[in-house]
Amino acid sequence: MSKKQDANHAPNDLYSHITIIGSVVRKWEAVGFITDEALVFAPCEGGFVCAGFLCCVGGLVIRVEKRLEVQGGTGTNPVVQTLDYAYNVSLQGSGVIFRYDNSHGPPPDYPKDDPVQQRETWHHRHKMPFPPGAEGKGTVDWNVVWPHLSDVIQEANDWYEEHGEPLGLVGQFADMDTCDWGRFVYLDGKPAGIGPLTQSR
Repeated sequence: MSKKQDANHAPNDLYSHITIIGSVVRKWEAVGFITDEALVFAPCEGGFVCAGFLCCVGGLVIRVEKRLEVQGGTGTNPVVQTLDYAYNVSLQGSGVIFRYDNSHGPPPDYPKDDPVQQRETWHHRHKMPFPPGAEGKGTVDWNVVWPHLSDVIQEANDWYEEHGEPLGLVGQFADMDTCDWGRFVYLDGKPAGIGPLTQSR
């Protein structure tokens, strides 16, 4: 599959985007993997940002940051397209397990004479030393396709199913109060009111 934009990531209206993400989160809450959620959609330069945290069983935390560019429409429900993103999966108190993003690049084999170097082609996955918090350098895989948030949650769940019991993580839960809202690029600190996902319950 091409690393460039595909039909599964086509532009969509903002309300549909919010609804889709909300339904994904509700699905994983219903099966007990996501235990707490704080995601917000907020205006930013050129569009909107979806940012926040998904706290999960085993002490896993998924930090989400997606910048949505307005590509058409007017009013409160414009057509938007994901421009850049970062999905960071970590074990609270230990460190990052893996991360998908397109926020830096280009990959090492990118054609030097290509003037475009579009960020939407820079999809890659960081894998950190195991177990989380161990010393050493991680690896970067540039041969990945653009993931949906649902794909990242599924991979985090698979990681927990494989490693939760051996690492003694069963029965542990991530604490939303210790999540760091100061690390987002496009969100200026924790918003006063967590956004539409929480309000739509």
